[in-house]
Amino acid sequence: MAFMINPPKRFRDSAGLTGIPKRAPRNVREAFFISKVHEDGIFQIEGGKGLCTYDRCYVFSDVNYANKNTGEKKEVLDHLMVFLKCMNADFKITIANEYRNMNQFIGEIFSEVNRDRYPDISRGMQELILEKRTAGDVQDLEKVMYLTVTVKAYSHQEAREYFLGMDTQLDNLFSLMRSILVPLSGTERICVLRRFFYRDEDLFPIDWKTPYTDPLDGALPYSIKADETDFMVFNGNRYVSVLFARSFATAINEEELLYRLSRTSYPSFVTVDYAPVEKSVLKGYLRYLHIGAERAISQELDARNRNGQTMAGVSYSREKNMAEIEGVNDLVDDNDDSCLLVGLLVVVTADSEEELSRRIARMKQTGKEVGVMLETYNMVQLKAFHTALPIGLRLVRHERAFLTGSLVCMQPFYAQDLIEPGGQFYGLNTTTKHLVFADRKKLMVPHGMIVGASGSGKSLLIKLLAGQVLLCTGDDITILDPQNEYRSICEAFGGQFIDFTPKCDCHINPMEIPADLLVSRDVGKINRFIADVTKWANAFCQA
Repeated sequence: MAFMINPPKRFRDSAGLTGIPKRAPRNVREAFFISKVHEDGIFQIEGGKGLCTYDRCYVFSDVNYANKNTGEKKEVLDHLMVFLKCMNADFKITIANEYRNMNQFIGEIFSEVNRDRYPDISRGMQELILEKRTAGDVQDLEKVMYLTVTVKAYSHQEAREYFLGMDTQLDNLFSLMRSILVPLSGTERICVLRRFFYRDEDLFPIDWKTPYTDPLDGALPYSIKADETDFMVFNGNRYVSVLFARSFATAINEEELLYRLSRTSYPSFVTVDYAPVEKSVLKGYLRYLHIGAERAISQELDARNRNGQTMAGVSYSREKNMAEIEGVNDLVDDNDDSCLLVGLLVVVTADSEEELSRRIARMKQTGKEVGVMLETYNMVQLKAFHTALPIGLRLVRHERAFLTGSLVCMQPFYAQDLIEPGGQFYGLNTTTKHLVFADRKKLMVPHGMIVGASGSGKSLLIKLLAGQVLLCTGDDITILDPQNEYRSICEAFGGQFIDFTPKCDCHINPMEIPADLLVSRDVGKINRFIADVTKWANAFCQA
């Protein structure tokens, strides 16, 4: 059978390297092996005609995985396994910490339209937000998650039709995991590259209409120094090093692996590079391993018989190896598990060589804590960097085979942050330690309840939200205040305070007859009033 011809080679070749020109690049543009960029977001990786590599990049949202119970977590992992089994093309998942100017970002999210009218509230809110930023884990960074899918096609149109067909399937699979998946346009993908090299978060203007112009002009670095052993320098002051996972521990916590590696205080990204293995290739390789294990056991028994050790059985290592191979066979047959070759890459950045060295050491230590042995690439840093980018390039190979059942240890989800433009500030997300800006008006039922023990800060939170309504909207506020604790606040901000306590001069008579009803000859209106008062009187007596 075909898959029995050199099964180890066919198995390893499932993760093939991207074909690139053999000659050395003459400039920075040629160092990035992107042949053509299309406005719809599809990149052509290999130049020339014939069968070429095309890729498309999607951005997807995080989900509150860390806060789910055991059953809900299993459901997410089950849906993730379905996604991994459905993928028949090479793909990457990249978790990037991209630069974001937090002061500018907060100014755009938190709109103080009435700042001149309520300067004290504005000043207090700015001080509170700054205090929470200092107390939490709020740097000038934004966590973004990308999915990059690669396909072989003869033309851009053929690749586009493939990706359009895949969009619906991917959208459904990510919806099951409660995540939102959105394809990136060509402009957005180029801006992703520019943000890394220039820490620029604005949309980069691109001219798609003028022929013979390269959309990547201005997005790529103007200089690359890649002649060092284990790091590179972009633009003369951006030190970058790429690490890879040399080995994995036997047991890995799926909540910590990617979350801990991607939780940095500087721009960085973690990429998991996946290459699906055909089922026939996997079965042929397992059969090859099984035959090899049987041969080793037979040779060991023959050797012992020749030495007169007829009572000695098979060694423990041989039995264990055979049991492991049979166990994998059972998983593939009974659970319909698929196999993927997976490479894990981590990109670390710094502003100096000394700082980069410290961050690499810290990242290696974090890797040990989560069960991954990380090492820096040597002499192939630029190729490794291309492989780690959310682009359909694979120029280095350090993969390990995983079944989908165990590959969920690299699931990318942790916790979702709630940040809505025009929303009110609610404090820190207790899971991620990031700021929370929420707009309750966007909800179908915007009602809320604040519950807590005495002294836990319920009244403070109410005053905080009320102040933001005055500062950021044109809405009116009505407060029912049995203890009159809001009287000074109401008067300070020009509101109207009405005292309904027994000691006040303002009284309510629920049985008072309106003046217009005294002169009315409308019998129906009079009867409705009598019925309403009677109903109130009955309810009052019952109470």
